[in-house]
Amino acid sequence: MSRKLAVFVCMAMLGLLFQGCPQVNPNPGDSTPPQVEIKVKINNQYVPKSTLDSHSSDEPIDLMCVVTDPEGVRSIDLSFTGGISSSCTVSGTIFNGSFPVSLPGPLHQDLQGNSSGQVLTTLPMLASLGPFTCKPLGGQQEGRPFGHTVTAVCVGKNWSQVAGKSTTQAKLDIHIK
Repeated sequence: MSRKLAVFVCMAMLGLLFQGCPQVNPNPGDSTPPQVEIKVKINNQYVPKSTLDSHSSDEPIDLMCVVTDPEGVRSIDLSFTGGISSSCTVSGTIFNGSFPVSLPGPLHQDLQGNSSGQVLTTLPMLASLGPFTCKPLGGQQEGRPFGHTVTAVCVGKNWSQVAGKSTTQAKLDIHIK
């Protein structure tokens, strides 16, 4: 299954799950910013995190970005930085240089009102990262980034037109050993 298809399937499933979730009329006068949180799947549960220290490059990571606003969520964005590592390990040998690291592309979801104009008060987005790879030596051998940091950035927006109250972001630093 392609990554785009997997994201679409996950979003469709989440749409079905959230049909019973609270919905409100969007409030352009909302005076509070949305809450944004990044959670990591650990032992089959998603738990809030801001840092993952010493994560193995061989292990995949399942993330959930959640935007919540009691006066309506407008959109969610999830992107990843750290696509270039300064070291790459192949069969125990560390190579120094500049090596592209495999990362997913940015994800985005806008909410439109339902037939009554209401929107969700909570919107999640799922993503999977890893295993992380890099290719030194002209790309002939695949290796693993070493001593590298990948950052997930989640941005949530509400419907507020009040300056400084419409957008919030959360970051998750993933330190790869």
